[in-house]
This record gives sequence, structure tokens and C-alpha cells, in this order.
Amino acid sequence: MMATGGYSILVSNDGNKEYLKDGKNCLLYKLGDINDALNSIKRLINDEKLQKKLYVNGIKTAQNRNWENYKDQIISLYDI
Repeated sequence: MMATGGYSILVSNDGNKEYLKDGKNCLLYKLGDINDALNSIKRLINDEKLQKKLYVNGIKTAQNRNWENYKDQIISLYDI
């Protein structure tokens, strides 16, 4: 989502917690808390400054997560 300029409103988990930063590149809500998720959506809709911040930092996050940046590290895991 970030790579396409979209906004990410989601639950943190072991697979994404290393790069998600609440209020910086995404909005996080508590697992199962639909009201928290809805409040995050409303917050984003009503806050243009937050929209710009999440957009800019989301793009930067996606660019930093490019496979080319991790290719050598991943390949080395398979080298015997």
C-alpha cells in the first residue's frame, strides 16, 4: 500500500512491526478493536497534515524495503 502512495491503517504483527511507525508511516489500531480502526480512519480523513506525513514517510519506507536492498542478505542465507 505504501509503495503506491496509499495510506496504511492496520494491526501490527511480527511480520511488519520492524518498519511500521504509528503516526509516522501508518496508523495502527488494536487487533479486534473496530472502534479504534474507525477512529484512525476518521483521524486520517480530517487531518491533511497527517495525510501528507503518512504519504511521504510511507513512500520512503517502501523504497527502503526494496528487495534490491536485501538481495545479498537473503541470498547469503541459502549459500552453503
